[in-house]
Amino acid sequence: MIYVIPLAYSALGAFSMVMQTILLREFFVVAAGNEISFGIAMGAWLLGVGTGSICGAFFSARRSRTATAFSWTALALAAAAPLLLATVRCLHLLGVISQGTLLPLAKTFYLIPLLTIPFSFMSGFAFPLAAKLRPQSEEN
Repeated sequence: MIYVIPLAYSALGAFSMVMQTILLREFFVVAAGNEISFGIAMGAWLLGVGTGSICGAFFSARRSRTATAFSWTALALAAAAPLLLATVRCLHLLGVISQGTLLPLAKTFYLIPLLTIPFSFMSGFAFPLAAKLRPQSEEN
């Protein structure tokens, strides 16, 4: 059991990094490599992770056991990832942008954070929960 927690923590971190990379790549495709969209996506990601970490820290400070919350958060991350990627790929089908056109700058400022922050918030929320799961060292 002692090895499961670091493995889950590492898997969550790797999954978050891979998802961030893929999500940024998809935004680059939609925005045709516009650097401002990259900056907006990175800023939104950091805002989401920071806010999620603060909320996760408050949540874990008020709970003695966080295993269930961590499990549900990890499950929500796994469910949200394909939905967010599909949403980014299908923005033209949703009527947000026309087929074959680039993402307008005005829509970039609200669409990219809207699609980035949910996953990054949950990712940030999960890390304080996972940190509280680690076994405490025994002092004799």
